[in-house]
Amino acid sequence: MSRRSNKGATYLVLFLLLLASTSSLRILKGLRQALYFNSPFRFRRNMSTTSSNLYPTSVTSFGPLDDVVMGGSSSSSFDAKGGKWEGNIVTQNGGFAGIRSLNFNLDASAYKGFVLKVRGGGGQRFKFITRDSGDWNGVAWTWEFDTSSKPSATVVRLPFSHARPTKFAKTVPGAVLDKEKLTTIQFTLSKFAFDGDLNPKFNGDGPFSLNIDEVALYS
Repeated sequence: MSRRSNKGATYLVLFLLLLASTSSLRILKGLRQALYFNSPFRFRRNMSTTSSNLYPTSVTSFGPLDDVVMGGSSSSSFDAKGGKWEGNIVTQNGGFAGIRSLNFNLDASAYKGFVLKVRGGGGQRFKFITRDSGDWNGVAWTWEFDTSSKPSATVVRLPFSHARPTKFAKTVPGAVLDKEKLTTIQFTLSKFAFDGDLNPKFNGDGPFSLNIDEVALYS
């Protein structure tokens, strides 16, 4: 066999090894997400709360919900003690990272909306999501909010009347939010806005971080 043939075979083997390692990494990330939300070893209480303060009082942590679910390579993690969500965005085959709480039961009919207190974010536009169904891929009631390029705190009010019903970032016509049956909260950073439009305040591939200080309801 010629040197050129040997070199080609070597490159092929290296490529296959790289492909296998990349696929294995995606599988591990997917398992990590699945285990957080579905592990039989996790004590999961279906939390009922009347507290207006969700995080960090009632909701104490978030699990990863990154684009590995659609074959992407983005990843993120959340530090429950410090409230820091950070990760790395890879736009190829994906382009989003997220964190989601375990399910709870919350009657928010006495309130007008959510109020968030966050720090950092690099000036990017994030999404905040709540749901009114136990269906994992049910309607995601979504708001967008802008962050600061400085480490100072940003306080954002998100009225229920401005929530946008979506599924996979596409608007769901005719949906009506049931404030009496909120079941989860979620943060997302995505290259997509809504209905195929791109997020105009998205920095693209690379690291990101957002400190979540508080998620509450306001009346």
